[in-house]
Amino acid sequence: MSYDDIAIAPISKTLTNEYTIELWVYLYLYVTTTISFTSYDIVWDKHIRISITSTTNLLFVNCYPFSNTLDLTLFPEKLSVSIVNRQWTSIRCGADLNIKKFFLDPTETAITTDPTTFPNLSSVGNVDLKFTHPSTVTNTGILFLREIKLWQLYNPKYANTNRK
Repeated sequence: MSYDDIAIAPISKTLTNEYTIELWVYLYLYVTTTISFTSYDIVWDKHIRISITSTTNLLFVNCYPFSNTLDLTLFPEKLSVSIVNRQWTSIRCGADLNIKKFFLDPTETAITTDPTTFPNLSSVGNVDLKFTHPSTVTNTGILFLREIKLWQLYNPKYANTNRK
């Protein structure tokens, strides 16, 4: 996959220290025996990051409760689930800094990162929604994204009314 980075701005920041990103993903890899891309990141800057990764020919979605587009390695804490090639997958990832929890549907867990390192969202203005692909590998497949929703709430249950 060879994608140019995309940034959508300005995106409002959360006012409640709660946030969720929800979307559908379809990944069509041409050769499934040797998955040759590293990651594709969807980043609500200063809020949350979803990363689609491959390791040993398996596909995963990772949810990071914090993000910083200047340094994507700054907050390594994550939840992961595997996904299937050539199948639409619903992804919901959210965090609540007030109760120190985050989720990647259907798993919810406590945030163990030191609270003093949380992003100070009250001092942040508008932010970006970025789609980045750090790898230089090309022509390995197609990634489709649809119904991208940003919520200013923490709801590990079904906020998506399209889901059954």
